Amino acid sequence: MIMSVKLRVVLPVVVLGFALAGCSSNETGKATAVNTPSTTSGSSPTSSSSGTGLAEVDPCSLLKSADVSRLKLTTAEKLDENSCQWRAEDRTLVRLNTYPKLGVKDYELGPNSEPSDIKLGTHDAKLIKKALTNTSCAVVIKLTDTSSVDVNATGSKLDGSCAAAQSIAEAIEPNLP
Repeated sequence: MIMSVKLRVVLPVVVLGFALAGCSSNETGKATAVNTPSTTSGSSPTSSSSGTGLAEVDPCSLLKSADVSRLKLTTAEKLDENSCQWRAEDRTLVRLNTYPKLGVKDYELGPNSEPSDIKLGTHDAKLIKKALTNTSCAVVIKLTDTSSVDVNATGSKLDGSCAAAQSIAEAIEPNLP
């Protein structure tokens, strides 16, 4: 009986400790699309035959400095030729990815994802609640059937993450090719 009570008290504390340790990293996951093109070391994806020119776009340049200030984001950190990230005042991590050869239809949904169709300016898009985790949100913007841009936000609350992803997606939409 004493062992059972100790186990019921200690086990949740240990599990919570592991959960918090796992959540303390500054790194976030990355939503990946199905059939992601493989590249060899040192090479980058080339422009799609759709002619959008997205492969030549610096993802960090899509969010203008006035928007970075207005949204109270940190300076951009370029991760690779197709990805850029910022951190918001509330510590929400936001990542922008360009996919010159992957359309919205190629976006791989997580097991708990809740996608819905939205419109951003002249572009069709998807809002994906719980894209990577229960507190992450993504906006995937369709450029062509075979090219897209996504904005992923991961914070402490789903609503805050979705607000961040939508605000940044709205800010970059006029700058898309």
